[in-house]
Amino acid sequence: MAEEDMSTILEEMLHVHLSILRGEAFPAQWLSVHIFHHKSTMRTLEYIASILLEYFLPEPEDAENYNTELWKIFFTTLLTLVGSDALALETFPEQKRRAVWKIAGDVRETGAELLRQTWGAIGWETSLEEQGKYNLKRMGGYQVQYVPGLVGPIVELCLSVHEGLRRVAVEVLQTMIISEWTLSEDLSVIQTEMIDCLDRLFKSKPLTESVLQKLFINDLQNLCDPLASAGEEELHNSLRELISTIDEFLDLLVAVHSTDNAGEASQMIHRLRLMEFLRDMQKEEIFVRYVHQLAQLQADARNFTEAGLALRLHADLYEWDPTKIVTALVDPDFPTQSQFDRKERIYFDIIKHFEDGEAWSCALSTYQELQQQYQENVYDFPKLARTQRAIATIYEKISKTEKLVPKYFRVTYKGMGFPGSLRDKEFVFEGSPTERTSAFTDRMQEQHPSAQIVTAGDVEDVEGQFLQISALSPHRDLDNHVFQRARVPQNIRDYLLAAHPQLFSVTSKRNTSGPVNEHSAEKIIYATAEAFPTILRRSEIVAIDRVTLTPLQTALERIVRKTQEMSVVEKRVADGEEDMAPLLVDALNISVNPNSDTSVAQYRELLPTNIDGEEVEEVELSPLENALKIALIDHAVMIKRCLAMFARPLPKPQVPRQNKEELAQSSYPSIFSPPKLYPSIQGSILKSNADFEATFAPELASFTFPQSQPQTQRESTPTPSWALSSPSLNGRRESLRMLPQSNTNGTLATQDTGNSLDSQRQGRNRLSFLKRAPPSLSEQLPNPLRSQPPDQAMVQALALSNGNGNSAKGLPANEISIEESFESNRSRSKENRKSFFSGSSVTNGTGRGRERDNTLERVMNQALSEDGEWLTSSDLTAASNTRSRSGGADSRRSTSSQRPDTSSVGSKVGSVRKRLSLLKLGKKSSKANVLVSTVTEED
Repeated sequence: MAEEDMSTILEEMLHVHLSILRGEAFPAQWLSVHIFHHKSTMRTLEYIASILLEYFLPEPEDAENYNTELWKIFFTTLLTLVGSDALALETFPEQKRRAVWKIAGDVRETGAELLRQTWGAIGWETSLEEQGKYNLKRMGGYQVQYVPGLVGPIVELCLSVHEGLRRVAVEVLQTMIISEWTLSEDLSVIQTEMIDCLDRLFKSKPLTESVLQKLFINDLQNLCDPLASAGEEELHNSLRELISTIDEFLDLLVAVHSTDNAGEASQMIHRLRLMEFLRDMQKEEIFVRYVHQLAQLQADARNFTEAGLALRLHADLYEWDPTKIVTALVDPDFPTQSQFDRKERIYFDIIKHFEDGEAWSCALSTYQELQQQYQENVYDFPKLARTQRAIATIYEKISKTEKLVPKYFRVTYKGMGFPGSLRDKEFVFEGSPTERTSAFTDRMQEQHPSAQIVTAGDVEDVEGQFLQISALSPHRDLDNHVFQRARVPQNIRDYLLAAHPQLFSVTSKRNTSGPVNEHSAEKIIYATAEAFPTILRRSEIVAIDRVTLTPLQTALERIVRKTQEMSVVEKRVADGEEDMAPLLVDALNISVNPNSDTSVAQYRELLPTNIDGEEVEEVELSPLENALKIALIDHAVMIKRCLAMFARPLPKPQVPRQNKEELAQSSYPSIFSPPKLYPSIQGSILKSNADFEATFAPELASFTFPQSQPQTQRESTPTPSWALSSPSLNGRRESLRMLPQSNTNGTLATQDTGNSLDSQRQGRNRLSFLKRAPPSLSEQLPNPLRSQPPDQAMVQALALSNGNGNSAKGLPANEISIEESFESNRSRSKENRKSFFSGSSVTNGTGRGRERDNTLERVMNQALSEDGEWLTSSDLTAASNTRSRSGGADSRRSTSSQRPDTSSVGSKVGSVRKRLSLLKLGKKSSKANVLVSTVTEED
């Protein structure tokens, strides 16, 4: 009974001293009191140790009477005392160091000696054989009960700068290792506790010189060397592996937490290496913490794609299992939940980062994985619906936005000055889409200030650091199926070919002179270990290959490249960079010149033909030959679009409606004059247009589809063919037909199809919600020009205009007009939005010289408004009730049936023109500054 009371008193006393050392009873900022408490606690521990050794250390025969908890609180208090930061004199300034030394003296030395004495006392004596093997007099015994509980505090003492304390701590760690090996022949428990302790230590305490020098590693290595000669090969090998692992972990921790690494890229690399190490060590909790720290660093640097890729490392730890439960996490904060719920939550964060970084391909793959789980695993249809809507939104963004392809650079590290992880290795780095090679070189120079930039040539393995930097481009696989389809938008083509590049190429030699069947090119292809994007924005080159392109491959690659380059220049010209127009005109002249040796049209000779008499029969093409044919079609479409852009008038100035009459009567009538063409290139465009039709006639024929309705069946008034169920159009219904420039990919609407559709609609008196379609080119041209080819007729029509809105001589004013009145079109589009039941009276008068028969035509032409709404029969009924305008002022419409008759209007002959849009075949863009193409496919 007296012994139990004594143990209770000792435990309470030790808890009190432990609380004082931790600053719970008195503030740690009270320096004198805090240091004096360390000294007094040391004296108390010495007294308590004598009591423990005399009364609480039973013989091995009475081992069941050993008080484990009492001895544990004693060692915990002792280790907390000698490892206190308040006694680390080497980290204090001179004045504080003197004060601590004067108050307490060298408490750590006294504590180290007390630790050696008490730790050895609870061990059992070793035999002579064990003493010869391990050079230890006492080990095992009661010591094994504190493994692995006290491994962490002992390892912390091993990192101390105090030599005497570090030596004692290494000896204690040695006895723990040998005792554990004796019991289980496995050191994984020791290794796990050491890794946890080092991770906590680096989070809470600053780095010291002993940590940087890893002094305890050498001390521990010296203690394990005699094991090899003593016949303990397995223990020796296991201990060496343990020491090597801890040494590597210390290096990674120092690299991550050190402030010497100025470069952000170096920090990311060190963190990723540390994460890989922790994953291999199966330290999941520590690994997850570093993963989220890396993701936050990437997000702060606005590298959202890389942040999402980092979080995927955490998500990969779990399965899509809604029945398995995982424990809660503190950092980061995750509750106890199923693996499915946790992985789903992480995926939501990943998708957010991918969308912020516009990494649509990565976001799509993540959404599609969620879609599969919702559809086939948990059957959560509401979430499935939301996921599919999100996928549709991403596809829409891909089709509408122009995401620039990132720049890629090859970096070679040469010289003995680089570490082994970089020396004599090549990497592909990802840069921003607008980053130049010079800017990337400066960035690499900042990361390696002592490195020299060399452009070419071999660098011998000499002292120093040398960098070779060159630009690369993602290798485009010419066998990809996207090259088998015409009129694929460039942004979609780039997405399909360069979303996840792993092969990069550079052209080392190109021969494009002489006969086309002798053209060739040589490429160097670099294969990386990982596909981009990557967390580090770089990947090591693992293979290099040199390939020679055949004439067919060379032709295809050159056509695609030329088309893309000219499209970029075209966009810049359309955006208002007029200084780029001469460059584009020169490129067009070369492409359409039938006698030019550099025109890509010459590659048509590489396509096989079968001439039987006077007819040319089609032959079956290989995939590469078909890709070449498609590339020529795309090039012709691009040229046609460019020619139409130059033929289009410049946009008119925007004038407020209320000031139009004043400006029209002022001294600046040119504001209302039709804008002129590009004066410096008008003649060149006319010649290029004629050459274009001659040079690319086969390509033009391939995407100009035949009309499904005979020419003789058309009405005299050039109106589009609409399938409308309206009483006013029952006698004028026509079968559906296809426009010359169809936006389909080879699918034609046959006459049978149109008839079947019409037969299904007969007898119905409902509003038709067919979309408004643009009139064909022949319907937009004046009568004298309809028999000519579309492009030539368009340019001639432009030339016939004298620049001020009047028609040329020899043609009636109501048959040809080039000016496009944007304001009146917008106002008239609103006038047509009347109810089908608003009124039945039809105005018999015609306004400003327009005949009554042109009313329907004007309404159909007004359907091509900027807002692109649907055409219904109510539009036609409302059009019959329109009032003509007089005196140049805007007229107002009324839905009332009691409107005055305004059939008699005095106006100048020819001042009202037909709405003929010769500038485009598709819908008008809602943006006034966008130049619209004449090729419907490319809208």
